[in-house]
Amino acid sequence: MFISWQQKAVENTVTKYSHAQQSASVLTRRQNRHGMNTHVVKIANRECSCGKWNQFGIPCSHAQKVCGAYNISPASMVKDYYDLMAYNNTYSKHFEPVQSEDYWDDPNFQLVHDPTIRTVTRPGRNQTTRIHNEMDWRQTRARQEAQQQQGDSSIQENVS
Repeated sequence: MFISWQQKAVENTVTKYSHAQQSASVLTRRQNRHGMNTHVVKIANRECSCGKWNQFGIPCSHAQKVCGAYNISPASMVKDYYDLMAYNNTYSKHFEPVQSEDYWDDPNFQLVHDPTIRTVTRPGRNQTTRIHNEMDWRQTRARQEAQQQQGDSSIQENVS
């Protein structure tokens, strides 16, 4: 991601606003139907209005361009958890196997079922929470057309 965003950063245009806060606006280059967007980058806060820097912990193309304008290494702005030392520390501990449940200590509490906590369900089929997309619309349209054709053919049979 860092390298691909670094390559995209070349196409951006920077306008500096505050040297103290190291903030600037970045205009992206038009590509196909995308681009010509303005993003606000604040290096001191490690944030960009596109949200990618905050989401991934890696400076986006806009932030990398602003880093270059302020003579800051974009690699130094990457979150610490991508550091090789942090990675090694994460997996440096030893994992111990878990014994059979027969050897576990008895817990000093008892799990009690409380039926009042259970949510009340309505009778009938539960509604889906899935967001329908174009695939569902096509299937629905095909089903409606098939039902309409069946209805048309039964009307023709009744007429004749």
